[in-house]
Amino acid sequence: MLITFALKEITQPEVTQEHLDRLKYILQQVPKEHILQDAKLMPEWIKKIIQKLYE
Repeated sequence: MLITFALKEITQPEVTQEHLDRLKYILQQVPKEHILQDAKLMPEWIKKIIQKLYE
């Protein structure tokens, strides 16, 4: 959920590759199943970012 709050604070147009690289590093340490539990509460644009980072 903290990822969602952080991305909302940054806003979609302001998300940089540096942000995405850092998120990818963090998400590598979290099982995808844990993140998917929170996906129902995420805005669609954040879900798409998270899904891309897990690919």
